[in-house]
Amino acid sequence: MLEREIKKKLKYNIVSFDFGGTLAYEVKGEGAVLKSILNRFGVEVDLQRLRKAFEEARGWWREERSKGVIWNELGRINFVRILLSNLGLTSQDDGLVELVARAWPEAMEFRPYDDTKTTLEVLRSMGFKLIMISNVSSGDALLKYIAKVGLSEYFEFLVASGNVGFEKPDSRIFLMACATARTNPERMVHIGDDYEKDYLGALRSGLGAVLVDRTGRYQDETLTKVRSLRELPDVITGPE
Repeated sequence: MLEREIKKKLKYNIVSFDFGGTLAYEVKGEGAVLKSILNRFGVEVDLQRLRKAFEEARGWWREERSKGVIWNELGRINFVRILLSNLGLTSQDDGLVELVARAWPEAMEFRPYDDTKTTLEVLRSMGFKLIMISNVSSGDALLKYIAKVGLSEYFEFLVASGNVGFEKPDSRIFLMACATARTNPERMVHIGDDYEKDYLGALRSGLGAVLVDRTGRYQDETLTKVRSLRELPDVITGPE
């Protein structure tokens, strides 16, 4: 009886989550991850030198992004190609590029925040359908990431920017998620830690939005925000 009454009061029927920085965090930096991959394929490189080459590759990627290019599988391959070139490995054939690019998502290490699983359990028990919208190279990569942290069972479906061709805060990725969920934007709320990409992107698309501000960075009292995911059930439950 109580569960039916709660469901009738829900303002939203779909809760969308960002992944990195919201539900889980990276355990190792990209430099350490890529060093372990290169070592596996017989390439020894100094970590500081690798980090420098990585930052240079990021500079190249920022220029690409300014042209409207989004991060996807091809982008990751090209990034690795630039990275290896910065390391002076231009004599290597594309085989190493492909190997490193393919191994990168596999080698990433994540850990869920302490409040993640309990909150997802509570939201699911309240009748919410849970989905994920992430700026990530592909759905395959995202599936690997959530499997690593034991979250696969909670989500009805995933929307990966690298597959759909749009990145947050582009309204098209949010509206595509709404269409897939067969719900109107006002019936979906998006949860994320990035003010521009997650919070404003969702609001401008007609969704509800909650900013995850674990460090108390944002002081604006008009923002709908939480310090812990455990606050979410109370924050997003309201009258229709």
